[in-house]
Amino acid sequence: MGVLNSTFLRDGEVSIGVTYMTGTLVKAAQRFGMALMGGPRWVWVRYLSLWAALAAGSLLGAWAYSAWQIASLWAVFAVLVITTAATWWSRRAQPAQLTQA
Repeated sequence: MGVLNSTFLRDGEVSIGVTYMTGTLVKAAQRFGMALMGGPRWVWVRYLSLWAALAAGSLLGAWAYSAWQIASLWAVFAVLVITTAATWWSRRAQPAQLTQA
């Protein structure tokens, strides 16, 4: 979960906490309320879409586990390894790009 959150860092802080469902729903509801009161109209859709993706991922994971049992965990492990490597590489490459500019 920490690796997933690290992909949404902005100024050293997590800009979108993607590992908690209720927080995402709270942000969607807050932004929806702001839209009703004259704020930005469609910002709430971003958070609701994120929540829907989290819900769909959990349903897909449950389905995969029921279909392939423990073997489905190898696919999850592969995705986590690839995501971790990509995040590490991306974070490692950023400081080098800043010093060259």
